[in-house]
Amino acid sequence: MRNYVELKDYQYKNVKPIVMARTTRRKAAKFFGCSVRAILEYEPGAYVKRSDLEHMLQLDAEIREEIRKGIASDPNGINYIYDMFEYELMNHGFEDGDSVMPVLEDVYLTPEDIKKDHRLTAGLLIAVANLTGQPCEFVFQTEP
Repeated sequence: MRNYVELKDYQYKNVKPIVMARTTRRKAAKFFGCSVRAILEYEPGAYVKRSDLEHMLQLDAEIREEIRKGIASDPNGINYIYDMFEYELMNHGFEDGDSVMPVLEDVYLTPEDIKKDHRLTAGLLIAVANLTGQPCEFVFQTEP
């Protein structure tokens, strides 16, 4: 099993081009130099060529499974889990008071997962505290 940084390195080296953020299928097609019919929305706001979709889905499943195994291998949240959260918090430019939801989404977790598993809670709290230099607590709010 790779450590989290090695896993992300592998992911970035194997991901196919994606056009993201405030774009349309038409703009993505222009970017890729193909027809609009050759473009699919991979996730909200992210477009890929139809021919790359299967590869992207397989890579996503592989990464998700390896993250699951990494989490399962960490008995107390201060090894793989901590490294995972620290990496993603820094990747997102996290600052005190920011939402952790984008980080959780990137590692395929929900607030409920964090609440249920003391290892996830510990790893996330320690990573946030180390990054911000402040003790922290979480308040998960539901969308109205």
